[in-house]
Order: sequence, then structure tokens, then C-alpha cells
Amino acid sequence: MVILSSSQIDISSYGYESHPCVWALHVQINHTNFPAEAKSIVDELSNTSWLKKLDEIDYAAYEARMQDTLNNIVGPIEDGAREGAAKEMVKVFMEYLVSMNAKRALVRMGHKNIPLAELWKEKASGNPGFDFHTISPQKMLVFGEAKYTRKSSPYKNAIDQVAKFIRERKHIKELSDLKKFALYPAKKVLKGQMGVAIAFSVKKGKADLRIDQTIRNSAFVKLLDNNEVYILAVEII
Repeated sequence: MVILSSSQIDISSYGYESHPCVWALHVQINHTNFPAEAKSIVDELSNTSWLKKLDEIDYAAYEARMQDTLNNIVGPIEDGAREGAAKEMVKVFMEYLVSMNAKRALVRMGHKNIPLAELWKEKASGNPGFDFHTISPQKMLVFGEAKYTRKSSPYKNAIDQVAKFIRERKHIKELSDLKKFALYPAKKVLKGQMGVAIAFSVKKGKADLRIDQTIRNSAFVKLLDNNEVYILAVEII
């Protein structure tokens, strides 16, 4: 994965009121690296170092949840990265590819990593909540949603999903777990101080166009109530 561009967007040039923190990142992944990407994703998911920061009760609970998740997703991720893989396996792998690399891109930009949500939620996979989280340099929790489709770019789906989750207060429902990784940023969420990230797949050569379309989309204004907004176009070449 490489970050080809990262820039702060002046959204007043799009007709919106000014906003202090809207960033767009263009991330690129080469399909020839899929096997290595799958191994890297599994290695990161299997890393238990974050558990050591917890007390013995939380350690046992989260380790059990983590193992349930790994048992369900490691095989599909590894199988989906292989040439000629079944479509359902490819979809699983690609969804994790977009989500994990979006989070990694933010970490490279100075954010702090939080383990993937599926590792610490009670349900083993397919959790009805945000896909990934980071802590921004401004000590704010960033709630991220990633979308992948084969034929088009699902930026509108990502926008709508984030807006729906916030409307349903799912960011608040996650705080009892998130406070174990980021207590001060979690408290800031209660004051309405937080960030959101949308990550979506794009075809080769379409990243700049899709970022522009994302910002111009009428639904984008729903995200601007948050202190920080990150747009991550994940280009598969």
C-alpha cells in the first residue's frame, strides 16, 4: 500500500461553510501484492500485543472474542487473495483490504491505531457498527466506515452508513469498549467532539474524480457536523 496524495480540502470552494479539518487521501494497492496483503492483514489481526494493556478479566474476555473472529475470517481472507478464488471469498478479502489499509493510511499520517472493531466486539464477524477506529493527532476518536464494490465506487454508501450509524448513536454504544483504548478521546465524544472517516474502493485512475464527487454529493454535508472528516479513496490497480 502506498499513499499517493494527502491534502487538506478547502470545502468553501465547493460552496460549503468553511471547516477546520477535511482531509482527502489517495491510497493505492497493486493486485499483484494481494497474497502479501492477505498475510499482512492476518498478521495484524492476530497480533495480541494490545491485550497486554488490559487487566486480567478484560484480557480473557477480549482474547476469547478475538479468537472467535479469527476463526471465522482468516480462511476467507487467505483464500480470497488467491487467483481464481470464489467470488464470495474475494468479496470478504477486498472488504478487509479496503478497511485495513484505510486505517493504516491514517496511522501513517500520525493517527494512533486501535485494533479492528471485530476483534473486540462480542459478535465474531459482520458487526453492525463502525469498521475501524483511530485516534487523531488532535486526540479525537475517529469512527471509520469502509466500502468495496467491484463495478463502481461506493462513496455514497459510505457516507450514508456513517450518517445512519451516528443517527442511531452507534458511536456512543461503542464507547464502553473504546474507553479501554482511548479514555480521554472517548470522553470527548460525549461532548460531541469526534471525527469520521469514509473509505471506499475506486478503479484505476479514478481516485481524484471520486474524491471530488464525494465532496460534491449532497449527502456529504451530513458528515460536516463532526470535528474531523477523512476521505480515503482506495485505488486497486
